[in-house]
Order: sequence, then structure tokens, then C-alpha cells
Amino acid sequence: MLFSHLKLGAVMKNLSDEKRSTIGKRQFLGQPAGVLLLVAVEVWERFSYYGMRAILVLFLVSSTRTDGFGWTEPEAIRLYGYYLAAVWLTPVFGGWIADRFIGLKRALVIGGVIMALGHFCMGGAGYVPSLIAAITGLPVDHVLANSGLILGKLWLDPAMRSGMEATIATLGVEYDHQNLMTWSTLAYFIASISFYSALILIIIGNGLFKAPVATMVGLFYPKAGPDKDAGYTLYYMSINVGAFLAPLVVGFIGEIYGWHLGFTLAGIGMLFGLALLIWKQKLLPEAEGNHVSPSDMSGLNADRELSLRDWDRVIALIFLVLLATLFQVVYEQQGSLINIFAYRETDRWLAGFEIPATWFQSLNPLLVIVAAPVIAWLWVKLDNIGRLPSLPIKFAIGLLLLSAAWVCMIIGAAGLGVDTQAKASMTWLVLWFVFITAGELIAFPLYFSALSSLAPIPYRAMTMGAGYIALSAGSFLASRVGAQIVEQGYIEGFTFMAVMAFGFALLPVVMNKTVKRWMHLNS
Repeated sequence: MLFSHLKLGAVMKNLSDEKRSTIGKRQFLGQPAGVLLLVAVEVWERFSYYGMRAILVLFLVSSTRTDGFGWTEPEAIRLYGYYLAAVWLTPVFGGWIADRFIGLKRALVIGGVIMALGHFCMGGAGYVPSLIAAITGLPVDHVLANSGLILGKLWLDPAMRSGMEATIATLGVEYDHQNLMTWSTLAYFIASISFYSALILIIIGNGLFKAPVATMVGLFYPKAGPDKDAGYTLYYMSINVGAFLAPLVVGFIGEIYGWHLGFTLAGIGMLFGLALLIWKQKLLPEAEGNHVSPSDMSGLNADRELSLRDWDRVIALIFLVLLATLFQVVYEQQGSLINIFAYRETDRWLAGFEIPATWFQSLNPLLVIVAAPVIAWLWVKLDNIGRLPSLPIKFAIGLLLLSAAWVCMIIGAAGLGVDTQAKASMTWLVLWFVFITAGELIAFPLYFSALSSLAPIPYRAMTMGAGYIALSAGSFLASRVGAQIVEQGYIEGFTFMAVMAFGFALLPVVMNKTVKRWMHLNS
């Protein structure tokens, strides 16, 4: 969806009439079978991605006795931020690689394989000690689980080494202590390398997969229209269906039966999607991304100089990218800060059943599925009566709703400092997701549409890339803020988030008329 937008028309020219007829057959809901294949594949891919994301931070902060890595909360949130920033960034490069070198279909398959390997490496990090223990007959898994270690590091500091030696000493003379220490150290490093390899593989695979799959949906529709809108609506819904199911299944397995089983299940989900993609790949177009000739680009006026109107719109785009970055800082706390708060500080008991903390991650996609049509209907109604707010004002409303979400968390956390045994009511957590989702639906759906519409035609791909880079930067900054909050305290941190979101909301209100003038909406 990034760099491929510029060349969609040119790529379609390279499809033979026979092939275009084949891939364009209507089979279900008035849509090509290939689109339905991509929708099904995307459900499984998002299942794997959001499943892993739902349990990553909780796995990191859990102790080694409970299948975790024993990290501090700030460390886990920071790593999560680095990971998420990279996930947002790599589709920029993945789209370029697919366009220029390997083609869309090949990029999908390669990206899917790499992601599946990443998920299994993540699960394998937990199985390494047990596997080495089974091979050697030495209680390596016992040593790593009971030595007070922080797993997932690339070194053993003296304190951790002393902890391992102390644990080994309690085992008596039954085992060769030096040999056990050697194998335990080896298991430690293999588990750490497997963990970081998993993150890198998932990031790379995501980059190769995300841009091509969204672009390939568009290849089935040579012209804009209701069919194309419906196709992308199905695609958007598939993302949310996968995101909704993943925490319910992967999160439950991870929390109850072991984090590494959850990671493995996410990998199995990716394999299902990959198998489906390979099995039915004939339904997809064969067009590659590197066939755009200068004549294909001639209609885009690629070499023309930018007009004054173009430069005004560039300034407006810079402002929107800044707003999106600020929005992401306040918004992107679901899988990290809020996940930890749900896991450790929230009373999740309901009718004798303790709701898994990861299940709250399903609220956002569920609310998106339910509320998106309502928001779309509201915009149509407001447009009909001439009251449709501008994009800057929509961002302001979205940020105000985000501020309200953090006010709910302030209320929920109010009793935690008074009684160390107290837990926050999950009602406030649910309300946080309601307000966050409402803010997202009001501000974000038109963000990338505006980037595409306002960008000078020769620079649309670059502009879409900048849009993703903004979200990457926002995710990184969000992790720094989230880590600071758990270090300073929830009340102070949530208050800071509420005030920051409110302050950010004032910026588009103040700049509304100026930005609208820059956008040249009537030309």
C-alpha cells in the first residue's frame, strides 16, 4: 500500500486480458475470489501478529518460575516500543523491495515464511532449557528457573552467575557442578539468541508482507468505485477479526498454560495463512512490481515542478504527520502499559472466573467492528447538513477522547496507592478502551486518505512512507512515556497522559483555519 500506490495503474497494464478476466471473477459477496483469499490469509496473519503482541510484555515481566523472562516493567515496555516502531517502519522498505525486485506474490510468501519462523523461534526460546535437559540428563531447566535470573540478555553478570552457582550447589553431589554450569550457561545464551532472532524475523517478515497484501487487493479493481470500496472494507474487517480472536485464543493459552505455548500457537496460525496462500495462489495476479516504464509514468507528471498550491499542501501534510505522531504517543499503550496494568493491578474476577488480562486486548478490534459503520453513517449525516468537521478538528476530537480515556484510568488507579492490596475495577479499563477506540475511529481512518489525496502526485509513495514513519516514531516515544509512568507511579503518569492529550488537542483547533487554507480543499 506504500510505494505500490504510484504504480497500480501501470501494473494493471501488464496483466493480460485473459489473466485479468480470471482474477476478476465474482464468486462471493460480489467480490473476486482472490480478494476473499487475501482476506482469509490476512485473518490468520493478524491472528499471529496480535496474538504474539498480546502476550509479549506479560511474558517479559513474568518470573522465570512462571515461564517468563523476569524483566522489569520499564525494560519490557521499552523493548515493546522498539519492536512496534520497527514493525511500523519496515513496510516502507518491504513495499519497495516487492515493487523493485521480487514482486508482490513472492514477497507475500517469503514474508509469511519468515514471520512463521520468527514465531516458532519465540516459542522455542522457552523450550531450549527443557530440550537441553532432556538431551544431557542434567537439570538445566531447574537451574535457569530458580536462580533469580533475568533471561533474554546477551551476557551473564556476576550476580546472575552467582545465582546459578548457588542453585547448582543445592543439588548436592549427584551432578558434576562444573558440567551443569557449562550446559546451563549454554542454554541461557541459546534461549536469548532465539528470542532476539524471533523479534528480528517477525519484523522483517511483517515488512515484506504488509505492503504487498494491501496493494494486491487493489490490483483486482482497475478503477475506483463501490466494488473497490467494498473489497477494502472486507480487507479492513479481516484485520480486526484476526486482532479480535488472537488475544482470546493465544492470550488464554499463554496466560494459563505457558507463554511459549502461546507464541507457538501464533506461529501455527501464521502457518495456516501461509498454507492457504500457497494452496490458492493461482487466484492472485502474476503482475510483478518492477515493470513500470517511463511511458507508464508519463500520465503522473512525475517531472513537473511543484506549484505554490502543491507547496501549501506539503506544509499541511507535515502538520498532519506531526499530529499523527502526537496521537500515537498517547494512543499506543494497549499492549504495554495498559496490558501490565490489567495483568497486575486490575480486579478481573467476574462470576467466579478470572478474566485473562490479554482478553482486554480484544476490546479494541471488537469495538472497531461494531462502531465503524456508526461513525461512517455519522459523517455522512453531518456532511448532508453541512456540519462535517475538518480533518484537524477530527484529530482534536479524537485527542480529547483519548484524554477522557486517561481520566478513566486516573479514577481506576485512585485507590492503588492507599491500599497495596487494592485492585482497580475493570470497569475503568473497559471505558479506557471505549474512549480510545472512539478517538481512533474519528481521527485515523482519513489520515492515510488525506496523505494520498494531498500529496503531489510524483511524491505520493514517499508521502505514504512518511505517514508510516510518523507512526513508528510515535510508537517509540509512547514506549518511553509508558516506561516512565511505571517508574513514577500510575496516578501521576495517567494524569500526565490526560493533560498531554488535552494539550495536543488544542493544536489542531488553533491551526484549523490555517491548515484548511493550506489544504486547498476546493481546488
